[in-house]
Amino acid sequence: TGTSLSSGRRRLLELRANARSMNAPARSIPVDPSLSEAPATPAQQSLWFIEQLHGPSPLYHINHVIRLRGRLDVAALNVSVDRLVLRQRSLRTRFEMRDDRLLQCILPGSSVQASHITVDKAPNSEAGVEAALAEFAAQPFDLMSAPLFRVRLLRRTDEDHLLQPCLFYTSPS
Repeated sequence: TGTSLSSGRRRLLELRANARSMNAPARSIPVDPSLSEAPATPAQQSLWFIEQLHGPSPLYHINHVIRLRGRLDVAALNVSVDRLVLRQRSLRTRFEMRDDRLLQCILPGSSVQASHITVDKAPNSEAGVEAALAEFAAQPFDLMSAPLFRVRLLRRTDEDHLLQPCLFYTSPS
């Protein structure tokens, strides 16, 4: 026995379906995984020019310090960072000048090294910790070598860590 919907019920069902699709999360534009290079954006060209003119500077470094308390599985943290690198093409990008054009060169995910996290014992004093954090944040990046980010873990105790991701701001690619 087949049941048919009245035109009014069919219209309500259509409205409800449309409302659900309007509330659905926006889908991102798919990225061509075969894309390995692209022209640098004007903003990236400006950053490159400034870097070439004045030399390396921490001015365009994005640096954070995150305090982690409790037992920490460093291997699991490393896997998380590795997966982030595989997912985010900008973390696998370097720049190259070719035929007087600046290019973004995106490394394939399979070529990225594992173990992005450097684990160091934190200095004993707060001043030493601050100096170590500042030194790490100020280390220059080589824009022609990927990755243009790094992560450091300062181990203060077995249950107190400082996670310090730092990346070079290349503007959206």
